[in-house]
Amino acid sequence: LLDLPLELILEIISYLPPASQACFALTCKPLYNCFSYVLKDEALCFPRLLNNLNPLISLNQKHVARNQFLLLLQNRRWKYCAACLKLHPRKEFPRGLRSLTPSITRKCAPFAGILDLCACTSLTPRGMERLVRSLQGAICERDQRYPILGAEPDGRYQFSRDDQGNRTLTHTCSTPRQSKIACRLEMTISADGADSLVVRTYYHYRFRKTPTVAIWCKKIPTCPHRDL
Repeated sequence: LLDLPLELILEIISYLPPASQACFALTCKPLYNCFSYVLKDEALCFPRLLNNLNPLISLNQKHVARNQFLLLLQNRRWKYCAACLKLHPRKEFPRGLRSLTPSITRKCAPFAGILDLCACTSLTPRGMERLVRSLQGAICERDQRYPILGAEPDGRYQFSRDDQGNRTLTHTCSTPRQSKIACRLEMTISADGADSLVVRTYYHYRFRKTPTVAIWCKKIPTCPHRDL
């Protein structure tokens, strides 16, 4: 395949759907170097509902491009989770669901799912467990193999201490901006004694001009629970 002219390879990949293009890019390192840009396609990115405002890509349906991609990547070790919309190690699924349940409906736990904290922060149960251990200073070797919220080099998340000396994670961002309304949120995440996360979010709204009827007719996404 690598002996083919680049023009022919480009012609071939142009006929492939996004999921197949992504698998093609992962075939080997030379192809990845040429076509890794397809992996950044919004249709293949992890769904953050408050950011893209497109509920379609947050569904565990076969016609969603990201789900098609993950189903193609399944193997004996990694399996698709319909609740987290990610691949998990096979051993993390209940034994009876590892092979008997159809891939598109298999869940790692009965109440698993995606928690949207803000437009740029979403957590799955596995991500929450790793974050709890990070806040408690109990990171294990296995956790270091996966991304942990707060370990990003861009500085969007900062570790600090509260008044009691407990480790916390702070984050500041803005929701999708309207023409005359700006919203900035400040989030603090901490771990309680029950190995659970406690999230406190403060919203700051600024109106550049007196809101008109047209502005108020359009909802403003602020958090997973309420629009304005």
